[in-house]
Amino acid sequence: MTTDNQIAKPSVGAVFYRCALQVNPHDYAQSFRGQASATNAADYARTVVDKAVELGISVLAVTDHNDVSSVPAFREAAKSRGVHVFPGFELSSRSYPITCLRSRSVQLKWRKA
Repeated sequence: MTTDNQIAKPSVGAVFYRCALQVNPHDYAQSFRGQASATNAADYARTVVDKAVELGISVLAVTDHNDVSSVPAFREAAKSRGVHVFPGFELSSRSYPITCLRSRSVQLKWRKA
């Protein structure tokens, strides 16, 4: 259909998007690997969005473990860049992690447990 570096663009019907559907937040490496980050959350999000634009990725899903607090930084970084950010999270379970994505139009609200 196309070369490895292109996405098929049919004339009618389905539209294909290049996506990254499990983007880790700024503090992931610190929290889960013990590696300190050299940047802050806003700069990290801008760097990820810049790389997405460079690679032709137009959809990101930010999926932290049991947390959605990093999504606003990515939404801010993606404004006017043609990149859509879906809020998501990864639920921990005994058997395997479960990645959950919400509509990109969902406004995040915090609830106390």
